[in-house]
Amino acid sequence: MATLRELQLSLREKIEEVRQRDELIDELEAELEQKDALLNCLYSELDKYRSVVRHRVTFSVNVDDDIPEGRGGCGTGSPPQNRPKRQAISAEPVADTRPLGDLRRSLVHVGKTAA
Repeated sequence: MATLRELQLSLREKIEEVRQRDELIDELEAELEQKDALLNCLYSELDKYRSVVRHRVTFSVNVDDDIPEGRGGCGTGSPPQNRPKRQAISAEPVADTRPLGDLRRSLVHVGKTAA
C-alpha cells in the first residue's frame, strides 16, 4: 500500500493537472468569445450588405422594368409579369424596302468639275 507521502504527492500532481486544464479551458473560452464577437460583427455586416443589395434590386426592378414589387422580382421564383418590350439598337445598317428606282430618283447627281 502507498504511504501517506506518496498519496499527497499524487494528489498534488492531479491538482496541478486540473489547474492546467482549467487554464486551458479559460483560454479556449476567451478565444471562443472573441470568435463569437467576430461572427456577430460579420453577420451584422452581411445583413447590412444584403439589405443594400436587396434595396437596389427592388429599386431597379420597380423603376426600370415597371414591375410591381413581389411580382417576378429577385428570389420570388416566378417570371416577371407584364414586362414591357424594349427597343434594341443595332449597329448594322437597316435594309431599305423602297424599290431601287425610287432610291435613284432621290439621289442628287453631282457632276465632276474641272480642276
